[in-house]
Amino acid sequence: MQHISLEELEQVCDRLGINKNKLAEVVKEKLNVVQLKEVKKSFKNYTLDSDDVHIIAGAKKAKAKYLLSYNTKDFKIDKIFQDLSIVVMTPASFLQYLRGLQ
Repeated sequence: MQHISLEELEQVCDRLGINKNKLAEVVKEKLNVVQLKEVKKSFKNYTLDSDDVHIIAGAKKAKAKYLLSYNTKDFKIDKIFQDLSIVVMTPASFLQYLRGLQ
């Protein structure tokens, strides 16, 4: 998980009145938080929205094979697959893919 995503989760916890200690516990036990530097320069050619650049960088750093997002319109899906070997799809499309494997 990128440090930016963790910050977003902490903000949501504040908004919803969720105990941030529980979030910290889950993050510590289940996730690896990565710091992303120079993200905008390195990955700007993979998105149409500069606010989404950290998502691609995080997927690459995590060596992800899939990137699931409800907002695929801002990603240059073909370029991401060609250059980074990451498949970008919606969660529903991913579930259909998994169903097809059975």
